[in-house]
Amino acid sequence: MKRKSRIPSGFAIRKRLLSLLMVMVMTLGYMPTMAWAAPENPGDSGGGGTRSDGSAPATEKKLIDNGDGTYTLALSVTGSKPSETQQDVHKANVILVIDTSSSMNYDAAAGTQQDPHKYYEVPYIPGNPDTGGVNATYYRQTNTDYAELFYNPNDETWYQNRTGQWNYNYSNPFSGTFYARSRFWAEYHALTDQGGIVDSLLAQNTAENPDIIEIGIASF
Repeated sequence: MKRKSRIPSGFAIRKRLLSLLMVMVMTLGYMPTMAWAAPENPGDSGGGGTRSDGSAPATEKKLIDNGDGTYTLALSVTGSKPSETQQDVHKANVILVIDTSSSMNYDAAAGTQQDPHKYYEVPYIPGNPDTGGVNATYYRQTNTDYAELFYNPNDETWYQNRTGQWNYNYSNPFSGTFYARSRFWAEYHALTDQGGIVDSLLAQNTAENPDIIEIGIASF
């Protein structure tokens, strides 16, 4: 017995082709949404946009039907934050060493090119210069120059005048502004005056970085 093969009619073939075409069209119709849909932000009605904290870039997608069974997909990404320049900050701990040895009692101008008439203001009333005072000679300012002051250890007072050789007589107590010419006070003012070493170092600090320069002071 011969077995006959069934050949589909022209109508059946067209019907199958139509069914296959419909399946392809439906599949293509869903592909853009399934493959290219971007996650939307909370509260957004469109595709893309920045997050509420501004940390993600803004995105936008467009799907255009070309009318011939094809589609044009356009994506754009825009940075959400302006570019920033990062500056490296180099910090330093600075130790300033102050010499308080007896050699600092010498005249600061001696053997140097400094002004021999340079006097440095002393910010407090000195104690006995013979028992731990920084400098052995202090001055007061006159109308035209500076005059030496004298310390009386008996009453711990400074005077404008002193007479005698062994048993001194003191007169005209003084409590005004003291001045000195010693190396110590030259060193002191170089460190502490406005625009001096300390100010120059601390000027490196900013409101954003108040500890770029930290200063310590030691003495010997």
